[in-house]
Amino acid sequence: MRKTICFLLCAAICVLGALAQTSGLAPGDFAPAYNPTHLTGPDKGTTICPV
Repeated sequence: MRKTICFLLCAAICVLGALAQTSGLAPGDFAPAYNPTHLTGPDKGTTICPV
C-alpha cells in the first residue's frame, strides 16, 4: 500500500512538472536578431558580418 501511494505521488509530481515547463519562444513569437561581437582575428571588437 505504501509503495503504491509513493508511486502515485511521484507520478503526479512528474506530470505536474512536465506541464509547468515552458522554455524558449512559442510558435509565432518574434525572434530578436543576434548581433555577435568578434573576439579574435582581423575584425576583433567589431560586429561586422564577415560574409
